[in-house]
Amino acid sequence: MDNTTSRGACTFEKKEGFTPPFLIKKKPSKNANAFYLKGSKYLCKAERDPLLARSPTREGYLIPLQRKDILDRYKSRFKFEEVYESILELPSKAQELCILKNLKIDQRTEKFIEISNRCREVNIPISDLHRSHDPSLHLMKRDYEQLGDEIQQIERDIDYHKNSPQEQWEDPIPLLDDLPPVLPLKTEMIPEPIRDWIMDIAERMQIPPDFSASSAIVVLGSLIGTKVGVHPKQKDDWLVYPNLWGAVVGRPSLLKSPAIAEVMKPLDDLVKEAIKNHQEEELLYEKGLMVLEAKKNAFKGSLKDVAKRASKSGDFSEFDAMYEEQDNFEAPEKPAQKRYKTEDGTVEKIGEILQSNSQGILIHRDELSGWLKSMDKYGREGDRAFYLEAWNGSGSFTVDRIGRGTLHIPALCLSLLGGIQPGPLASYVHQARSGGSGDDGLLQRFQMLVWPDAPTTWTNVDRFPNSEAKNRAYEVFRKLSELEAEPLRFSEEAQALFDGWRENLEKRLRSQETMASMESHLAKYRSLMPSLALIFYLVETIDKGESLDRISLESSQKAIEWCDYLMSHAKRLYSSAGEPEAKAGLELLKKIQQGYLKEGFTPRDVYSGRHWFMLSNRNEVDIALKELQDLGWVRVKTLSTGGRPKVVVYLHPKLRKGK
Repeated sequence: MDNTTSRGACTFEKKEGFTPPFLIKKKPSKNANAFYLKGSKYLCKAERDPLLARSPTREGYLIPLQRKDILDRYKSRFKFEEVYESILELPSKAQELCILKNLKIDQRTEKFIEISNRCREVNIPISDLHRSHDPSLHLMKRDYEQLGDEIQQIERDIDYHKNSPQEQWEDPIPLLDDLPPVLPLKTEMIPEPIRDWIMDIAERMQIPPDFSASSAIVVLGSLIGTKVGVHPKQKDDWLVYPNLWGAVVGRPSLLKSPAIAEVMKPLDDLVKEAIKNHQEEELLYEKGLMVLEAKKNAFKGSLKDVAKRASKSGDFSEFDAMYEEQDNFEAPEKPAQKRYKTEDGTVEKIGEILQSNSQGILIHRDELSGWLKSMDKYGREGDRAFYLEAWNGSGSFTVDRIGRGTLHIPALCLSLLGGIQPGPLASYVHQARSGGSGDDGLLQRFQMLVWPDAPTTWTNVDRFPNSEAKNRAYEVFRKLSELEAEPLRFSEEAQALFDGWRENLEKRLRSQETMASMESHLAKYRSLMPSLALIFYLVETIDKGESLDRISLESSQKAIEWCDYLMSHAKRLYSSAGEPEAKAGLELLKKIQQGYLKEGFTPRDVYSGRHWFMLSNRNEVDIALKELQDLGWVRVKTLSTGGRPKVVVYLHPKLRKGK
């Protein structure tokens, strides 16, 4: 019995249990018929089209396709027929690439049939499946969406082979992600009483000393707070308090948090001591209340006896005199807890803490990105203004709330310290540079921000901490916590140095040669230099056990050196957002290299529902695409679809190969 049947120009091998398929469409190609079929599984032997002769036996290729009844009902969602008609219109080699890349048509067909049958069982049109909230259909919804995504990718492959430019691609121009250099932290810039301690931490942890040195200065400034200020001018009443905002920038692997934690330990010891003292004061307070209550009870008993005698004699003079004596009973004052820091708190609670701690406290956040995000939450819009005021350190602040009443803070003084990664930081830099709501000076208040180069070498260091250096440094922290003094001024030599430095700074700020955000940052150095000079002078002086005088020339020189050092880090900070075009192009290139965007993606695929940095809308995406196209990484083509033109992005072969 003949085991073959013919349909048009094609010959098919009969298989038991299979109905001979029929030809849907055939299209002559250079060597043979190019075609595709519908129906059951079959072996196509055709006329040896190279595209189809891919089975191990070289006798043909098994091509399973969609049932027509399902296709007719749902092809608006899954366009198998249209997809493969498009494939057959391609050159032979392009057909091969498209089909070989998407061989799992049989599994997709079976999955689609399974989903459609299940939808009929639950009486839900398959086109409405994505709207269903039935938990039992969750996995099916996921598979359904995955099928749709796969078909869209096949269509993109077809578009690419039909429309991508045939000319050769040249090597793309690299997109540089380099940051400007920063000045190194010289060992002699660290105040001598804490220098060995800081360097010991850096060596044992194998981290840049910048992390612990800058953090230590912020913590020292928080201990001084409003207890000691500096008048930067000899006669003027301009007063600066040394509360500083610091940030340590680096990748997660650079041990930012452990570095900060090490310099926080002296403060932690002071916190423990303050808690212990407060507990003892609370006991004395409770004892005082009990004594007061006993005295009042005894007095009331005596007063009753006098009242009885007065009522009998009619003479109330003794009673009146004794009654007035009850005003002499004074309740003991409730002790306020000494506070040095908080890791988290609402502005209302921080305000209450500052009412009884007018010297100010330190806000320590392990991740500053969380603190920055908290001010964008609904209902916390006023927090930003609170912190902007708190940076000054010298003003008062009054909050009026229904239900909470009035909260008056006589001295609003906060220091701030934490770490942050370059990625999250870049978005805030972008906001500060763009002139939007983020350009309110909050970022510019981080004067003690350091972003050192990551170490390129590592050595295993396992030794005991330098206890002598540690004890000396801890003693400096303790003495500063107890220090109170009148505001200081510069010595004659230091004043001349500051005046000259200030003159150069003011000329630079008025030159209009610096970007606005950087200019705003440098303007804050007017108070940074005297603050650092005061901190350095106090650290050196109390370590020696000397009495306070005028701020020395040496401390002022060191403060200026720190300003130059920090200025280089500020340049790196504001360069991290880059020029908008280059930065947007770099961000898009990273997403392509990470596999989020495939060959033939559209601009909408980039910004729709993604919320990517600098790629959040069509305008930003177009800027990024133009940058990448100019540098040879992509080619953007507009395709005619019979309706609205379709913009498609084709990738450089290096990107398609994952290079």
